[in-house]
Amino acid sequence: MRRPFLAALLLVLGTLAPAQTGPAGKWIRHDSEAGGFKVLFPAAPRETADTKPRPEGNVVSHMLSASTGEFFCGVGYTDYPVDLNVERQLVLDRDNLAKAMNATVSETHRTTFARDAGDRIPALNFMATNDRGTIKGLVLLVKRRVYIVVTFNRKGSDHTADIERFFGSFKLTSKKS
Repeated sequence: MRRPFLAALLLVLGTLAPAQTGPAGKWIRHDSEAGGFKVLFPAAPRETADTKPRPEGNVVSHMLSASTGEFFCGVGYTDYPVDLNVERQLVLDRDNLAKAMNATVSETHRTTFARDAGDRIPALNFMATNDRGTIKGLVLLVKRRVYIVVTFNRKGSDHTADIERFFGSFKLTSKKS
């Protein structure tokens, strides 16, 4: 059931949104009430949405992303009409993204993500590389919603501080998600 969100993510990763390019200096806070998260972007984020009808109900995906040319970051979330197998879905999202980007997963770490004190959400951190650069990702599963937080750093550039800032700023804000 992963394809709709992956398609939206790949569209954005493939284009790296040239209209949003610029130096990562003045970061912009984005609060997504519908998505139930907040995060800092290095440029104004662009949002896309996609709905795929399924026999069980609609699968609805949203992607917010920004690019500074050599550095891309995005947060996507997909709502499913059915319950998902946590372990299977975390790995499936990681593997589908790596495959679609012709990347090889070099690191993976099963973890949890802290929403609040004592509220731990199943998560998977991963790194993958391809001939164009490095992908860092975090996949979260909250009830029937999958989040993917992702960065892409083009080969030959070093955006370590930007990657840390982006991931460090991501917070879930809603108990609904």
